Amino acid sequence: MTLLLVCAFVYRGDVYAYTTTTTVPSEYASYIAALKEIFPNATFEFDYIDENFSTVVSNETGIKKVSKSTSSSWKALLSSNYDWDTGAWTYTEGGWTYASYEVVAYYMDPRNFLNENYIYMFLEQSYSDTETLAGVQTILNGTFMYDYASYVLSAAKQTGVSAYVLAAIMVSEQGSTVTSLTSGTYSGYEGYYNFFNINATGSTTTAVIENGLAYAKAQGWDSVEKSIKGGAEFYANSYFDSGQDTYYYMHYNVINGSSKYWHQYATAVWAAYNSTYSISSVYSGLKDAAFTFRIPVYNNMPSSASSKPSQNSNLNNYYFTGMSVSDSSLSPSFTMYTTSYTLSVSGDATLTYSIPDTASYAGSSSYSLSEGKNTVSLKVKSQTGYTKTYTITVTASKACTLYVTDGEVEETLLYGDANNDGKISALDYIVLRKHILGTETITDSTCLELADANQDGKISALDYVLVRKTILGN
Repeated sequence: MTLLLVCAFVYRGDVYAYTTTTTVPSEYASYIAALKEIFPNATFEFDYIDENFSTVVSNETGIKKVSKSTSSSWKALLSSNYDWDTGAWTYTEGGWTYASYEVVAYYMDPRNFLNENYIYMFLEQSYSDTETLAGVQTILNGTFMYDYASYVLSAAKQTGVSAYVLAAIMVSEQGSTVTSLTSGTYSGYEGYYNFFNINATGSTTTAVIENGLAYAKAQGWDSVEKSIKGGAEFYANSYFDSGQDTYYYMHYNVINGSSKYWHQYATAVWAAYNSTYSISSVYSGLKDAAFTFRIPVYNNMPSSASSKPSQNSNLNNYYFTGMSVSDSSLSPSFTMYTTSYTLSVSGDATLTYSIPDTASYAGSSSYSLSEGKNTVSLKVKSQTGYTKTYTITVTASKACTLYVTDGEVEETLLYGDANNDGKISALDYIVLRKHILGTETITDSTCLELADANQDGKISALDYVLVRKTILGN
């Protein structure tokens, strides 16, 4: 079952922070040129979103989720879903946890889907008289809802929302087999149906089902037909009429001012992708149709499309776990999830950091500072190979250097300390003597290394003599 967010009614008159044009942006030019060859009668509209791409991806990270069975490299390591002490993720009862920044970036970058099969992610979802019962049946084929295709087509005509879109949402929500929300036999809610999983939320499976069916009962959805038409009306009122009239905007709300980010149909990071896949075959023979595609454009987009991360057991542990500066202090106080700081120094200073075991430092060992304000960027590379940048604005009272060290203290070995108690004493003398005479052999590997007082690769009378002289102060 796809994860849903409870939604409020939002009007198209809400404040939108974007402008629309049909002028093709340079970063999309090659993609659109190819698509115009395939869809000669289509209109391509571009919504310029007044946000940096990195900002919208960051805002959706901590909202969008992946399933428990997804590889570790696709999962975020946030304070809200990952325990750094145990190395375990927190999952919802349904088995979901937050997706990594890189995974969200892949699914949010429009360029990854500007192709013949996935352009429908940006299809404006108005009902068209080119839609047919056979087309709806194609989407519902192989599911228990195949015989309900006529209800879907009727609901589309009534609400003005594409019948193919409504059918794809139902498949995404219900899958191929009957669920508790669509059986009409759930105890206490017999005869009620919720094909769009509206208000089906809660901390337990039982709560999800009963909340969804309670909503259906309150709406009077006591038949399959009423449920489908009622769900279609809900979608039209809550999404289509509010401007979220593409799969992309339905699942990534970057346009509605007061409900930005939270008013989204599903939390699964790949929901828009999966929905598009469901309808692409239906549209395959309609390339000459007068489609309208609405495509978002962000400020400061990456120079190339965001790549799809590899799936493996590596971690996105690109965080400093500690950071301090000699004779000064960072502001605000360091926390691993805060990446911007200020610092004042009066001369040469040393910044000491710590990072997770499988991460690596990817910055310089020193930074030359001019008098006044300086920007220092410190990068940490995760096990997956991605990096995160921490920025420190350093105010220096004079030209100086900021040194950077990992803070690991090199272990000093005290050769001759045969019992490894941190000092050379008569006890070491006795331990060495017994080992040399064969009456009590040293077995601990560290003690064996330390017992070789002159470091000649063997334990002999020479080590015994050296330890004895050390004890005597000679």
